[in-house]
Amino acid sequence: MVKHYTYKLVNDKVWQIDVMFRNHMYLIEGSKKALLIDTGMGLEGLKEVISEIAEKELLVINIHGHIDHTLGNSFLKLDI
Repeated sequence: MVKHYTYKLVNDKVWQIDVMFRNHMYLIEGSKKALLIDTGMGLEGLKEVISEIAEKELLVINIHGHIDHTLGNSFLKLDI
């Protein structure tokens, strides 16, 4: 686990990822893909944490544009 992040299973296939400053992200595992809701404050290691939880193609949704929800986008290679 990367030092800035902790995570826990909160429901079947739903993970809560916490980062410093009490930001919460959620990773939902589907059968073929995983959905990340928000990407947090942009601290390194987000991609590694996601890989520890699910080795699937990743989709990302930012619920709105505030920096505490979107700065982590830069650490993920996303095809858009």
